[in-house]
Amino acid sequence: MTKPLSGLGLLLIVALAGCSSQPDVERVPVGAEVQVVTEDGAVVTGTLAARDEKVVQVNVGRQTREVPREAIADVQVVEASKPAP
Repeated sequence: MTKPLSGLGLLLIVALAGCSSQPDVERVPVGAEVQVVTEDGAVVTGTLAARDEKVVQVNVGRQTREVPREAIADVQVVEASKPAP
């Protein structure tokens, strides 16, 4: 009985560690289609234009939106074949 519980505990720890990590914008190449979700729930979808230590810039149509890094909750690459959720 302890083996299934210890496996479940390990799985829970790994899942929580993944949730608490900061999104790694550095792994996303500039020019990729992205979806940036902020901590307040706003979603910015467009092309990653630039990034520095303070902000991430996303081209949305003809405008460029700047999202402060500390406000980013999640970053996902949007595949061309899949519509954004």
